[in-house]
Amino acid sequence: MYNIFMELTTPYFAKIIEIQKIENIISEENKKMKELQEREEEINTEFNSIKEELTKLQSDLRELMVKKKDEENKLQEIEEEIKKHQIELNQIKKEEAYKAVIKEIENAKIQKDEAENNIIKLLYEIENKNNEILKVKNILSEKEKIMIENKKSIEEEIAKIKKRIDNLNENKHNLFGEISDENLKKKINSLIKDKGNIGIVKARIINNNSKEEYYCSACNMKITIMGVNILKKTNTFFICENCSRLIYL
Repeated sequence: MYNIFMELTTPYFAKIIEIQKIENIISEENKKMKELQEREEEINTEFNSIKEELTKLQSDLRELMVKKKDEENKLQEIEEEIKKHQIELNQIKKEEAYKAVIKEIENAKIQKDEAENNIIKLLYEIENKNNEILKVKNILSEKEKIMIENKKSIEEEIAKIKKRIDNLNENKHNLFGEISDENLKKKINSLIKDKGNIGIVKARIINNNSKEEYYCSACNMKITIMGVNILKKTNTFFICENCSRLIYL
């Protein structure tokens, strides 16, 4: 029952406190489960990041292979051009035309050297890229083993937590079933829900110069002398004037 002094006296006093204690444990279990789920997400993110890195390296390797092929085709065309000009030399009779073909051959040889150097450079880059890919593949393989082990462990722990929460909810449901006052049940349910799963709290007692002072342990509001007298009554909660939670000794 309620009165003007912000108190709630009920024969279900102990059961209400027990319900809140169970709610506190459920909150802690949910917190643990959330942390495990976040850890699982971190593991997935890390693993996918390495996979993306490997995909990028493989894409880079394909680009290098295409460039190498282009340079090889270019080199082949240059070599064919040189051979063609060398054949032409045997058929040229005029000195001016001869010198022009010689010039073209020299230019082609410069291009050939450049293409060969590019191919050598690309071969070096391809080798390095293959080494990088091999290194990342090895890391990925190890990370996959760790990920599988960790995920299995996390999923097993989450399953245990869910089972504990189910048992706790069943115990809470049974306690609510022992309360015949439907209005009281609705109030307790609503209070716990509205106050972030913490609707019923202990009074916090501080000794100040050998004098006891009482506070709401949720919002830290000091409880008046009248409120302290209410707290000391049997089976009675004081209703916090600031946060409306039920306070008990």
